[in-house]
Amino acid sequence: MGNSKTERAKAQRAQTARAAQQKVLDAGGIRFSLLLEPPYAQQFIALAEAHGSKKAALLYLLQNAPKTV
Repeated sequence: MGNSKTERAKAQRAQTARAAQQKVLDAGGIRFSLLLEPPYAQQFIALAEAHGSKKAALLYLLQNAPKTV
């Protein structure tokens, strides 16, 4: 069964999404925006396709980054 497309249902889904995002931010999470030059963007897109999403690709990079701290 798909999502209801009524205005009330859309508003409820948006409110639920905002609450979930705020919970992550309140727990110390961050939100950021990134602009990559074309060669880096192409590499990142390939990585995102390999891992299923941009978030998964970024998490992969962070988990496999050299430990400097």
